[in-house]
Amino acid sequence: DESFRVLLYPRGRFGGSAASAYLRYIPRASGDEVDLAWKLTLVSRSGAINSGTASGGETARRPLGVVTAGGLPRSNTTWSAAMTFATELESVESTGRTADWASTIW
Repeated sequence: DESFRVLLYPRGRFGGSAASAYLRYIPRASGDEVDLAWKLTLVSRSGAINSGTASGGETARRPLGVVTAGGLPRSNTTWSAAMTFATELESVESTGRTADWASTIW
């Protein structure tokens, strides 16, 4: 059971810009680390895709297009990535170990 803080900025961090996401690892003890793969999709609060419903009875929403590369595998609507998250003292981004991740994606 690992813990993360996820912050989403639908209008950018300071408003009026592209939406962004921030992921921060919250380790339980010094030396903790976790390999994590994730996928993010941002959907519009307006503009249902069709009159059908998504699983769970909610109206299906239109995914917003990714304005960056979209990670791998390539996608126009989903950002995906993988990384090793570690404590701040053990994070070395040049080796693929980090304590947090952020991107202006949409």
